[in-house]
Amino acid sequence: MLGMLVLSACGTRLFTPTATATPIVPTSTPTNAPTPTYGWNSQGWNLVWSDEFNGSTIDPKNWTFDLGGNGWGNSEFETYTNLPENTRVENGMLIIEARQDQSIGNGYTSARLKTQGLQEFQYGRIEERMKLPFGQGIWPAFWMLGNNGGWLQSGEIDVTLCRG
Repeated sequence: MLGMLVLSACGTRLFTPTATATPIVPTSTPTNAPTPTYGWNSQGWNLVWSDEFNGSTIDPKNWTFDLGGNGWGNSEFETYTNLPENTRVENGMLIIEARQDQSIGNGYTSARLKTQGLQEFQYGRIEERMKLPFGQGIWPAFWMLGNNGGWLQSGEIDVTLCRG
């Protein structure tokens, strides 16, 4: 049984990111949000859950944050936060932004969102619309984990594989 969806924009020690200063205030995003095309809206499919990020905040009935900076088993540099500098909703899009921030942890911050304890699905079709960054030292991901045991017992399904 699939237990949760996890969204992450993360760094890794496999590549050393080039340090560049970033502003503390969130950057603006384009106002032309993509028009959704719903594959579920075809014969034989029933929509059971979605989040189109239509509001101005992240819906706490759908998403919670993984917080911390312990490397998450991948020797990651960043500390995951729930700060608006790292994650927010703008123009119908969820923005997850990694930043250089020397005041927290190892000098980088980002965000991980998950549905653990909030949404759970056994069968179905998962769709996402994502614009993923590409570059040295980043590892954006979208994956599903089971809910019957830990990662090793339940496994993982990578929905979007990272370029690299």
